[in-house]
Amino acid sequence: TLSKFKASVPVGSSAAEALMMDDVVFEIDNLALNNRSDLFSHQGFARECAALGLATWKKRKKQKPVMLGKKSLPLKPEFENTTLSRSYHSTVVEGLSAKESPVWLKRRLEAVGIRSLNAIIDITNFVMMDSGQPTHAFDLRAVSGKEFITRLSKEGEIIKTLDSVDRILPEGVIVVECGGRIIDLSGIMGGADSEIRSDTKSVYFHSSHYDAVTIRRSMQKLAHRTEGGTIHEKNVELERSHVGFNRALELFREIFPEATFPCKAYSHQHGKSSGRKISFPFEQLRKHTGVAILPKAAKKILEDLGFSVKSSKSSLEVQVPSFRDLTVTIPEDIFEEVIRIFGYSKVQSVPPTISIHPPSKNHALTLRRGVRNFFVSQGFQEE
Repeated sequence: TLSKFKASVPVGSSAAEALMMDDVVFEIDNLALNNRSDLFSHQGFARECAALGLATWKKRKKQKPVMLGKKSLPLKPEFENTTLSRSYHSTVVEGLSAKESPVWLKRRLEAVGIRSLNAIIDITNFVMMDSGQPTHAFDLRAVSGKEFITRLSKEGEIIKTLDSVDRILPEGVIVVECGGRIIDLSGIMGGADSEIRSDTKSVYFHSSHYDAVTIRRSMQKLAHRTEGGTIHEKNVELERSHVGFNRALELFREIFPEATFPCKAYSHQHGKSSGRKISFPFEQLRKHTGVAILPKAAKKILEDLGFSVKSSKSSLEVQVPSFRDLTVTIPEDIFEEVIRIFGYSKVQSVPPTISIHPPSKNHALTLRRGVRNFFVSQGFQEE
């Protein structure tokens, strides 16, 4: 159908270009880096590729912020305790439809193995893969005017998830209760009761940070692993929930020109990234890596990776970005960042220098052994 093609294609273009299938797809094995939540996104890997010299970091053009209305939300989000969701942002989007996504969005999702469903759901999946922040949209009809409580489950409670499976919950899974029913396995999978349907016109959209340990334990207990849960269990930075929230609203505005945002946002954030600064003499970097890296080269490597660096003649002061707050805590972590980009292959292998002279004879030990052997030969036993 024509919907699979670009809006306008010059005569003589190849079919691959017309179908938007002329892109280059890199398949990257992430197993060795799976403790870093920032590498579960295209933005994170783009930063790595730029630092390695494989690409040029191209920042997205700054978009005009989406202007939200002044109405109150038709529901009040509540939280059993602040540790379940330390950062939360939500609002209502109206004037939508479960229409087919534009070709560019379909192609990008297909490139990472995600099947296009409809424009609303595709936006949430795209934001997750692009920014590393899972988000979720509820059909507004299912939640409007009701209590919307994020809490821990009680053993034996049941939810029917989006894959049409009735799941019996263990104790301690983060869920959303709405109108007396559980409608969401928060951070893992949405519920069938509030799913986006063919006649959905309005959604309650939220972007949340969830406790990583709780999400990981919940997936293990449920024997149910999802893409969103896998990202949450790596401990996404607190600020990322707001980044994903804003990006999704931009896409709603772009793909649904008729969309409106009548309600103000509900937002909270408990705590923030540490803003850690790590200082060390530059000679310490050379001593630990065994390579005479120039200060200018080290500074560029760190800046390409998103760190802020102040340098002097003899030392570096490094500001750790929020997305590396949990994985870079000491100077040795900084050294590792520098040397892995600089190249382990450039570190010369030098065997350790040790003395091969025999040690001097210990006469006292020789005497002791001789006495012991004599008495043993005479039938004595040592206790």
